[in-house]
Amino acid sequence: GPPDGRIVVAPAVRVADATAKDALLQRVIAKRGEGLVLRRNEARWRAGTSKDRNVLKVKQWLDAEAVVVGHKNAPSTANLPTVKVQALNAPNADPSTTFDLSVSREEQPHFPHFPLGTTVTFRYRQISDLSGVPQTAGGAPQIVRIHDPLICDCCFCRPDDDS
Repeated sequence: GPPDGRIVVAPAVRVADATAKDALLQRVIAKRGEGLVLRRNEARWRAGTSKDRNVLKVKQWLDAEAVVVGHKNAPSTANLPTVKVQALNAPNADPSTTFDLSVSREEQPHFPHFPLGTTVTFRYRQISDLSGVPQTAGGAPQIVRIHDPLICDCCFCRPDDDS
């Protein structure tokens, strides 16, 4: 994995078709990567824009951040630890609604305790049209990262840092 646990600069790889792209995405995910950035072969590099139609980010899941606002006495139906959270930046999610997040079995050793106010990153598939709550097909969205304000340098942990 990456030395700092977060970012790896990977070499460009050309894929022949959608099947090859899907296989590459699965290999990246198996190594705990987030996804791929696809670029049209003929496209020129452009700095500083996220609206470039020649570049596409491909991920298996959507992700967003939330803040822990409570704890559940009982685990989820899948017998996973569960906390109550409020979304911070999930597009189209109702910011006033609380919902449950579970901790995946693979991630449980990394997340032993969640104090109130802890910021977490979670993965989900869609936002419910009825409730405005992030959801997955198989149950509650899952926590994939806990933000430690003492060492984390993301915009949620250090919002006023101009460095």
